[in-house]
Amino acid sequence: MAWPTSVTLRRVSVLVPLASAPLALVPLAVVAAALVGLLGLAGSPLATPVGTSTAGLTALLSGPVLLVRSWGAGPHQAFRRWLGWAVTVWGVGQAVQGIIAINGTPSFPTAGDLLSLLAAPLAFVGALLIPRRGAGRRPQSDPAARWRLPVDSALISVTAALLVWQFAFLHIFSTDGRVALRPDTVTAVVVMLADVGVTALSFLIGIRDLDRNMLLVSVGVGCYTVGDLVTLHTILHGEAWPWQGAMLWCLAWPLLALGLLRYRPEDARGSRARAGTAAELEPDARVVVVTTYTALGLLALGVVLVIVSTTLQADPVSLWFVVVALFVLAGREWLNTRMRSRLVERLHEEATTDPLTGLPNRRTLELRLAAVSPQEEWSLLSVDLDGFKEVNAVLGHPTGDRLLEAAAHRIGAAVPPGSLVSRAGGDEFAVLVAADVRTAQTLGGRLVAAVRQAAGDVPGVDRLSVSASVGIAAVAGPGVAPGSALESSDPLAALSSAGAALRTAKRLGRDRVEVFDAEAARVRHRRLLVEERLRAAISQERVEVAFQPIVDLNRDRISGAEALARWTDPVLGVVDPGEFIPVAEESGLVVALGELVLHRTLAEVARHDLHGLGIRVSCNVSPLQLRVPGFHQVVAEALSAHGVPPAALVVEVTEAVFIEEDSPAVRTLRRLADSGVTIAIDDFGTGYSALGYLRRLPVHVLKIDRSLTASLVEEPQARAITTAVLDLGRSLGVQVVVEGIGSSVVSELVTRLGAGFGQGSMYGGAVPAAELVAAAARPVAVVPPGSPGLGRRSA
Repeated sequence: MAWPTSVTLRRVSVLVPLASAPLALVPLAVVAAALVGLLGLAGSPLATPVGTSTAGLTALLSGPVLLVRSWGAGPHQAFRRWLGWAVTVWGVGQAVQGIIAINGTPSFPTAGDLLSLLAAPLAFVGALLIPRRGAGRRPQSDPAARWRLPVDSALISVTAALLVWQFAFLHIFSTDGRVALRPDTVTAVVVMLADVGVTALSFLIGIRDLDRNMLLVSVGVGCYTVGDLVTLHTILHGEAWPWQGAMLWCLAWPLLALGLLRYRPEDARGSRARAGTAAELEPDARVVVVTTYTALGLLALGVVLVIVSTTLQADPVSLWFVVVALFVLAGREWLNTRMRSRLVERLHEEATTDPLTGLPNRRTLELRLAAVSPQEEWSLLSVDLDGFKEVNAVLGHPTGDRLLEAAAHRIGAAVPPGSLVSRAGGDEFAVLVAADVRTAQTLGGRLVAAVRQAAGDVPGVDRLSVSASVGIAAVAGPGVAPGSALESSDPLAALSSAGAALRTAKRLGRDRVEVFDAEAARVRHRRLLVEERLRAAISQERVEVAFQPIVDLNRDRISGAEALARWTDPVLGVVDPGEFIPVAEESGLVVALGELVLHRTLAEVARHDLHGLGIRVSCNVSPLQLRVPGFHQVVAEALSAHGVPPAALVVEVTEAVFIEEDSPAVRTLRRLADSGVTIAIDDFGTGYSALGYLRRLPVHVLKIDRSLTASLVEEPQARAITTAVLDLGRSLGVQVVVEGIGSSVVSELVTRLGAGFGQGSMYGGAVPAAELVAAAARPVAVVPPGSPGLGRRSA
């Protein structure tokens, strides 16, 4: 084993270079102990001094090594210091015993024996301080759990000592079989308990940790215990000095020191974490089985031996062993019962409580809703944090967690007593209050204010626009009749109703309170119907595409087009993209819808050879699509299937996907750009506008949002922003498209500002590909407002 040649002064740099020498001398001590037997000196006066001296020397060589290596190293090294002192104290005791033995055969116990016995409590404390892998896996919140290992080891030590006593020590103190409680008797009992107790504890720790170094420590302690019990038995019988016991002592301490010095509890915890859940559970199961069945088996065997013993009445020591073992077993079962009840409480708390905010979770809310009396008035408020995604994206998830904690605190302080505040999931809270809807509306206003206060409590959040939207639904009461138009007879339906009112609040501008009423019921029914019909339309490929032209303003020619989804349903009729696109986003259908629109678009590009006519076609892609693994391959396969070159396709995304530079969405866009697909930023100027990504990431086209275009004539600030974006595009070599051009005045204005490309109702709405081809063959004509062919583009 390699040892450092120098350390800092506070680690006793003078002693550390000698650390390898003591362990190197250990084999010599083992040989010296063996020579007593090999040379036939076991019965000579030299046997005891040589045996105790060699064993003590081994301990005095090993113990200080542990002390030096742990000196000043912090609390995580405390177990090495305690065990180092234990080994050293034992070695000093044996050295004293050897000196006493030089003057003749000493009687048991001597001062050296008593001094060595002091090592047992030191070793016991040191073993309990070992940072075990099983204990480090999760915090032990139950104080009873900290006593489990000591009680287990005590149970094993008492029952094992009873077994040893019955087999090895009974009838050795007097000729008539009666046991007198003399000092040597008491000392023998204490030595057995101490030896077997420390061995049992190290054995349990070794099994629980399942680390080769801790198992090496257990072997070392086992060698010491066997040697000690053999020596004790020999001394009390008056036989020759057991040189085999001395050899085991000499082997024990270097094994112990080597295992402790190489043991790294943090590595053990890391390896267990990598091993997975099954590996975590296995050691605990082994400990339970080994501890319980070993202790009970030893206890049963000891009781049987006591019962069949002919000296039952004359052996009070055996009876005391049994009594103590029964008391320890009862204490262990009490601890286990306490731990089981605490475990049930903890599992119940985890199942019903949100771990971040400490509030009841959705499961608790559902149970409480199910228990609401229909004769009492109750209302449910669904509170959602507006702008929470931006907080996570801009300030990070830790700040988002602090905002949720602050919101939970503020909301809890704003509700009346007796209300239930729960975290329904994500950034949504739910409040169940004993009040009618009108009173709940007033409370909703207070909750909106409470969320604003929570945003001010978290540093940095006040720079963003964070508010709250609240949806309210009646749960029970005289005004909520079972089977009514507004509510069903199931109280859990209030969750859906409050959610519908919450969506209405968000759709109407956020930062407001809405109540679930007949209109909200109609909106919810319509949304569910749209989702159901859209799902069927996607599976049956009944969604079509239309193309809105993008005009080269310098040439008055169509140079591109944006593909827009169009859906006419047999039941719903023509459904506006502004209605079904958000439903697709919320329901997750946007991934399948986007892939269908991509294939429809490329099929039209190939059928009418739009690329050959110099028309690049743009296709909107949702951030959800970009997060799908392998989306770039989906695009590549679609291009290949329709025979369309990558240069003919423009992928339009919002700038929100560029918040994280190394996100999966950005990596997908890089792969698309590398394949030759053009990347465009849609609605530029209204989102995050972290302009640095334009320099670092694959962006070829900027599309100025229509909200800026609509204000160009009246607002100088809008003109200044548009001019800045146009200049930025020219300096970066990025094409800029001005969206939302709806009049000749705006068209002339953006042309004077230097815009090269425009899109809007001024140049026509979304039309079939055949009409786009016909329009591309002639100069762009102004389309009067209200003319056929105008259409609304999708989001």
